[in-house]
Amino acid sequence: MKIITKENPRIIIKPNYYPWENLGVVTALCDEIKRDVQRHVDGVSQVSVEWDSKTICSDCGLEWEEDESGIPVCCKKAIQEWKDGEQQ
Repeated sequence: MKIITKENPRIIIKPNYYPWENLGVVTALCDEIKRDVQRHVDGVSQVSVEWDSKTICSDCGLEWEEDESGIPVCCKKAIQEWKDGEQQ
């Protein structure tokens, strides 16, 4: 018989923010929420702020992708910058 157990309990708090807000503003909000939880909630052993990361092209803003040779494939400017870097 299959038994499913539960372990590693955690509570996830998502702050209210808009995706276009400044990263510094969002980071400050997360740090403020963290301090508030530590100050006001009993029974908490750890509070941490975690982020998902995504690599994007600084030229076109699309998600960064490379072919099997390591050459970027998102836009012509990124390809040209890579070629210029190879020639140096």
